[in-house]
Amino acid sequence: MGYGGVLGYLSTYALKGGGGRVFLNANNDSIKTTAGINLDGSAGTITFTGDATFSGAVNFNGIINANRHDSCIMFSSSDNSKPIIAANYSSAGNFGFWDTTNSGWLLRKDTSDNWIMPANLTVGGSITAPGEIISNVNGNNVRMANGTYGVIHRNYGSNYYVLLTDSGDPQGNYNSLRPITVALSSGLVTLGNSAKVIGNLEVTGAASLGNSLTVSGGAAFASTVNVSGKMTIANSLSVGNAGTGTFASTTASLNIGDSDTGFVSPGAGLLDVYCNNAQVARFQPGGIVSKGVVYTGNGASYLNSDGNVYGSVWGGWLSNRLASIESNSNSNAMSDFGRGGQQFKAGGDWIGAWECPAGCVMTGLNSDYNDGRKMGIYFRQLIGRKISGAQFGVGDFA
Repeated sequence: MGYGGVLGYLSTYALKGGGGRVFLNANNDSIKTTAGINLDGSAGTITFTGDATFSGAVNFNGIINANRHDSCIMFSSSDNSKPIIAANYSSAGNFGFWDTTNSGWLLRKDTSDNWIMPANLTVGGSITAPGEIISNVNGNNVRMANGTYGVIHRNYGSNYYVLLTDSGDPQGNYNSLRPITVALSSGLVTLGNSAKVIGNLEVTGAASLGNSLTVSGGAAFASTVNVSGKMTIANSLSVGNAGTGTFASTTASLNIGDSDTGFVSPGAGLLDVYCNNAQVARFQPGGIVSKGVVYTGNGASYLNSDGNVYGSVWGGWLSNRLASIESNSNSNAMSDFGRGGQQFKAGGDWIGAWECPAGCVMTGLNSDYNDGRKMGIYFRQLIGRKISGAQFGVGDFA
């Protein structure tokens, strides 16, 4: 009770169906109830009329029902720099937390049961998502900023990029480097800068290198490798099978097909050829050194390691042919020629026509008369002598 009117009252009454109610109301100066508490023993509810202020903790073991769609539950602060936040349910079907100071949603759930946060979110701990995390922004989708650099993941519609910021600007724009680019239509991955592989590198499809590739460990390619620029291999290159023996050492080498067949460079200006881990030849300044037989004509002829030559033109080994020639030379080759013993053909008054015997040549004349009568002829046979010392007379050719 108050002066000139009823300012407050407490009433109780019993319900026909059982139970009872307790009312505690307060009126304003116009004797209108503006605040009250209704305790319904039958329904087991407490109803507040007007605003309710609690200076301590309030514990609820049941559900809090809010019958207004705007500002159902509001959270304020004595700090004027912090906005008042209201838990709202809008007429458009959105439920969430509304920033009453800046008139905008902080977090809302739309009619499709999607939670939407229009503003930035800073998380001091980890984020675990049992489903997808989707970024629909037309620009930089994910940024990882730490230290002096920032790493940006960007879906540009046709390509996916991993981009970098300049040093000292982790929150800034990306620079001109394009370390990783993925063509979304084909899946082609482009490494815009140098790539360094510490372990093994296995490529099962075609590989095209437009710049440099540095591999500190092993690299295995199961298909074609196209290199349009320079390709430098500090150690060994295996084609077909991994190198073994000499080809597994730190010496620069290239094995092809077999694990121990190919080329090895043991030093400056030297290139060795290996078959089954055995050296068969060496290319060196000024020439080629063979460690074994050199074949020609599909193996029908060859040069032996001792210098001998085998071929059909020699009838076998050249050494045998030369030995046969030497033997024949020793038996039949001529050493020199000489004249045989002197012979004389006595002349008559008139000799007429006469010829020296076969293999003989005229060596002189003899005449007792000044007019040439009874002229005699001296002749000798030509004698040949072989290397063996045997002599023979020279005859006439047909």
